[in-house]
Amino acid sequence: MAQPARVGEPLGAGSSGGELRLYALGIDEVRDLFGAPEQRRAELRTLAHRALGLEPPPQRTRLWAALFRNDPHRPTTTDPDQPSNEDVEAMLAGRYAPPERNAARWRLTETLVSALAHDRLRVAADPALVEATDFALACLGAPAALGIRTLVDTPAMLPLPPLPGVRIGYVRGAMAEAMAQTYATHAPQLKEPAPRALVAELAAWLAHYPEWAARAAHGGRPAPDLLTFAFA
Repeated sequence: MAQPARVGEPLGAGSSGGELRLYALGIDEVRDLFGAPEQRRAELRTLAHRALGLEPPPQRTRLWAALFRNDPHRPTTTDPDQPSNEDVEAMLAGRYAPPERNAARWRLTETLVSALAHDRLRVAADPALVEATDFALACLGAPAALGIRTLVDTPAMLPLPPLPGVRIGYVRGAMAEAMAQTYATHAPQLKEPAPRALVAELAAWLAHYPEWAARAAHGGRPAPDLLTFAFA
């Protein structure tokens, strides 16, 4: 059974094999996280602080800066990949992360994506299962362009240095709706239990795209696309 993606969870946690984490939101909303417009930074900063459990940095004065070279309020953590206030500010300002903060920046990105998404889905699916499922769908006449691999075949083009074992891809909302219809049609015809369960789960979730598109329009947001984090 698929489970909702958990905000702030370490990358790759919770799965002994491969995993897909799907998020319904506009791709431009995601790209705008990196160098966010000034008028949106306060909102995104609050989302990040709430989701990650970060304390907002104290307002400093010149006297404070003179007295303390190191910020005594800086949160300490035993996890070096846990995003910090500095990571949040650097991301919103569009600054690249130093190599030692790369995993933290990836986690921060997924945290904000999950917080902004209209909905999210997490499914266990390693590359071998994805390949077998796409082959089975193709044998039933499903278009190759609507295979599960399509979810990550188109890079999301985010300014994140590569992280071993993780890929981010996206498809437009219209493609997600086409996938929903194709998967719903072919899921009952799949003979093997694992591919059938995977396709049926995706079909049921993707079927909500018209509902999410209506919600986005009502809220003045872009129509949702589909962003996927794939963990090998």
